[in-house]
Amino acid sequence: MTGDDEKSPVKVALEASVKAELKTEIPADSSGRLLDALTDIIRPFSEGRGLRADQIRLQREDVLIEIAKKAQQRLEAKGVKPKPISNKFMVSFLEKASCEDMQSLLLENWATLLAGAAQTFDPVQIRCIDILSQISAVEAELLRDLCAHNLTTAWSNSKLTYPSIAPIGYMEERVVSFIEDGLKVGGVDELDYACQQLLQGLENAGNVLLVNISFGYVAGNNLQKYYQFKNEKANLVSSSVPLLTSLGLLREHNCQLKLRFSGFEKVHVIAYVVTSLGMEFVARCEGIGPDNVQ
Repeated sequence: MTGDDEKSPVKVALEASVKAELKTEIPADSSGRLLDALTDIIRPFSEGRGLRADQIRLQREDVLIEIAKKAQQRLEAKGVKPKPISNKFMVSFLEKASCEDMQSLLLENWATLLAGAAQTFDPVQIRCIDILSQISAVEAELLRDLCAHNLTTAWSNSKLTYPSIAPIGYMEERVVSFIEDGLKVGGVDELDYACQQLLQGLENAGNVLLVNISFGYVAGNNLQKYYQFKNEKANLVSSSVPLLTSLGLLREHNCQLKLRFSGFEKVHVIAYVVTSLGMEFVARCEGIGPDNVQ
């Protein structure tokens, strides 16, 4: 699309919102004093990045323009004509998307979310705006890695399904199977290898982040011992997991599993499972599905 006469609804809405944001009904002198006061307060936090109050405002506008450009490119590449977007979506979107840094990897997700709303509006998109504004690229990547495989597989059948019970049952069955096989082959001392193989299988299956496996057992001479296996990858994202859980994107699964060997206590497993909302969020922000634009 070229020329001022052919602006899309997305771009028109963006420009109108930016202009509205710059207007003020406060008297000029009062507005000036308020701006000076705010500038003084913000200065210690922003000077390290070379920012002033007016620069912050301009950078927020630049971020929105960049997101709008990316969304427009997605729509044009697919030959999709954008539809008018509801104010309920746009007001929240403009406010929260503009807070990203220009270098943020999440700009792509914001653009995909905007392009999706320009095709078909769904109230869940507003929930996605709130979630996206509260996470970083680290959380987005973790969630995408956990469930993208299942989303892509589901969409290959032109239908999005949200596994919930199935990944839990599969994980529990795999944990018991790998531990029992490992004990048969090499005993407790060689169990780490079996657990590493278990992790790889669960990662390929998707939807589950296994964090910890532990159990007590009786060794020779009736000595009570304790085995524990920790997923190092889970430790690396330990700060992201509580955030994603609080947002309803992951759910903790804590269980006790029985082994068929005497002298072994139940296996304690801690894992996190991607929720239906988590998969919906990834689908919307990654543009996965026949009705989405990537």
